[in-house]
Amino acid sequence: MYTFPVTQTPALHDEAERLAALRSLRILDTPREERFDCYTRLLAKLLDTPIALVSLVDSERQWFKSSVGVMVTETPREFAFCSHAIMEDKTFVIPNATNDWRFRDNPLVVSDPHIRFYAGHPLRGPGGHRVGTLCAIDRRPRELSDHQCEILQDLAAIVERELNLTELGTLQQTVIEAQTSYQSLLFRILPAPIAEQLRDGPRMIAEHFPESTILFVDLADFSSLAASLPAAQLVAWLDNVFSACDQLAQYYGLEKIKSIGDAYMAVAGVPTPNPDHAAAAANMALRIQREVLSMTRPDGKPLRIRIGLHSGPVVAGVIGSLRFAYDLWGETVNIAAQLQSIAAPGSILVSETLRTKLKVRYAFTEQGRLSLKGGDRQIATYLLNARI
Repeated sequence: MYTFPVTQTPALHDEAERLAALRSLRILDTPREERFDCYTRLLAKLLDTPIALVSLVDSERQWFKSSVGVMVTETPREFAFCSHAIMEDKTFVIPNATNDWRFRDNPLVVSDPHIRFYAGHPLRGPGGHRVGTLCAIDRRPRELSDHQCEILQDLAAIVERELNLTELGTLQQTVIEAQTSYQSLLFRILPAPIAEQLRDGPRMIAEHFPESTILFVDLADFSSLAASLPAAQLVAWLDNVFSACDQLAQYYGLEKIKSIGDAYMAVAGVPTPNPDHAAAAANMALRIQREVLSMTRPDGKPLRIRIGLHSGPVVAGVIGSLRFAYDLWGETVNIAAQLQSIAAPGSILVSETLRTKLKVRYAFTEQGRLSLKGGDRQIATYLLNARI
């Protein structure tokens, strides 16, 4: 069978951009759709042709989004009449392909479907690029009347709008996917009530909570351990330890705020108020204390921790624009951090404020007084021993 060289197949000067526009529609190789099929059926009926197509011209093929009168879904581009039709904005008509040097030896002319008459009007996609045609084909020579040409052009305009609705749908889907990813990320890095407030876009979030309990956990002798371990092993071990803390925070209703080096910070009563916030934090601290008894460091030594707890008011809010962070500020945070820093390894050191809230339900041992940083004040401290 004779085929004319591929080099004779027309190509537009902006072919690369045209192909990019076609593929941005994400319509190639998709199932048939009635929104296109109804127009190919109508075109075939109004022009009285056995074949009508919505043909999209890809790099090496023409692919039929919709077809009447043919069983195949694509043909090589080198044989495509539509490759010629997209060269100009006007309707492309071949009354008798056997009399046209460009097509008389074309396999689609000399064999099935034995094309004689062809009329195609280009379809514009994104950026105005001609991505395909709406065309009518007959197996006998004929002319296209002015009235029939208007019908073809009117239907092509409708099909073109449908194509570009496909692009709009694709863009809308892209936006939906981006919004879903954004919201999913928010809920992974922020407390759920805060993520809910930010799901429609960034906004100022700052709240004062008159009641809360801050929990700090610190890994004793961590600096020397970190210096002796490969980075991957150290990070993997820290991940295991802090992931266990995350699970306990979720179980006892605390909100993890952050990990800072080898320290872990969580809060009870923020952002969701909890009238029994002190007990929730104390229960988590006692559970961590028990759990670490069965844990070892990568060097085989027992894991030892320090925990500090203090109750009081805090300010909470979201900071950052490129990277959101939900954080807490205030003297309550500072006191809890100081309690953790002076606690003996293996102990839970709490303030008198917290002890006052829980002294009926928990056992405490009085310790010394803590001089607060940045001032002359001192507070009494206690070891949290157990729940009574």
